[in-house]
Amino acid sequence: MAPYATLAALPVFAVVVATTRWVSLGSLLGAACVPLGALALGAPPAVVVAAALIAALVILRHRENIGRLLAGNEHRLGQRRAET
Repeated sequence: MAPYATLAALPVFAVVVATTRWVSLGSLLGAACVPLGALALGAPPAVVVAAALIAALVILRHRENIGRLLAGNEHRLGQRRAET
């Protein structure tokens, strides 16, 4: 729907994951950048709205991850999970 906006969000995802090692945070910020990128690139309003709705859905689907991020319990990329 907005391929150039999605491509513009990829560096955000990559930089966040590379610096924090939190894939979920990279996904959240990357998703949030897509509608902003679509708006900045002059996409039609319907595309910007659709991208914003999809970004909101991604954020809603990550609400457990957001809770773990805020609590400081989110696993980092490459970190082994504790054995139970």
